[in-house]
Amino acid sequence: MEIYKLRIYTILNRLKRGALTVKEAKESLSRYIIDKDIVEALIEKAVKAYTLSVAQLLSYAEYVCIPEDVLKKKLEILGVPDDEVPIILQVFKIKPIRSEMSRAIDRLLDLFEDGYITEDELKKELEKHKLSRVGIEFLILASKFKKQAYKDKLAVDAILHRYKHGMLDYESAKKELEKVIHDKDIVSLILAKNAPLHMWTVDKLISLYEYVPIDIRKITDRAKKLGYPEEDIKLMHAYTVAKEISSELRRYVNELGSDYVEGLLTEDEFKRALDEVATMKGQAKEKLGVDWIVFSPEEREILFWLYKMRKERYARRSEEGD
Repeated sequence: MEIYKLRIYTILNRLKRGALTVKEAKESLSRYIIDKDIVEALIEKAVKAYTLSVAQLLSYAEYVCIPEDVLKKKLEILGVPDDEVPIILQVFKIKPIRSEMSRAIDRLLDLFEDGYITEDELKKELEKHKLSRVGIEFLILASKFKKQAYKDKLAVDAILHRYKHGMLDYESAKKELEKVIHDKDIVSLILAKNAPLHMWTVDKLISLYEYVPIDIRKITDRAKKLGYPEEDIKLMHAYTVAKEISSELRRYVNELGSDYVEGLLTEDEFKRALDEVATMKGQAKEKLGVDWIVFSPEEREILFWLYKMRKERYARRSEEGD
């Protein structure tokens, strides 16, 4: 008997979850229950009744047209007194219109708060919507508060903009803000939060390093404060030095190349000279933390190949001249 109860419970549970159709549930239950009326009763109890409430219908009425006979039938099923039915039906008719009117009023209030229409214009428009005098006065009063808050915010933003761009000093900005914000603690906090930050970037400092004496530690310290990764900061020192002397190094390499072309340097001497320039005579790792600067091994190979080609051309021209 217990096993039958468990199977019946399982069938009904699957029916509730939608895993079985009503037809499938009837067929399954009929294997254990002979009385068809009991089967029907169990299924009716288990199946969820999908029906809309009056509140749901009222919500739907804002977006779709609900037939009046559907509403009347629903009210009749719910046992709503006859004298109340017309009232509820009237609400269904008015609600969509009322909702649209509310949206229109909201748009009017927004226009007033943003300064696009005057108070008189707002009042005239609200009167067209058949609002009560008290209702209109309340809406206008609330809108005035919002409008003033909006104006105050714009004023504060304008003051802070001038302060951050150096057009107002601290005391002047404080005095201006206190005309709008009466809590002095809040004024101080706002000024602290929006303090002008006139600080050169790391790239700007690196470019200045070529022309004025700047301690390299100033650049790396700035990079640390800005959150650069440690490995990037290590490269920054080498990059700054290499960038500053790259033009001189390239001119020197051109001179070495000319010496090689003219026979003043052998191939080995020229290659060794290129390596010494790139590695700072082997001190680049110790002083800058990198293996080479300006001229990579690949670039050195290409430079040697180019000057070798130039040397061969130079030799041919010399032979032709003889």
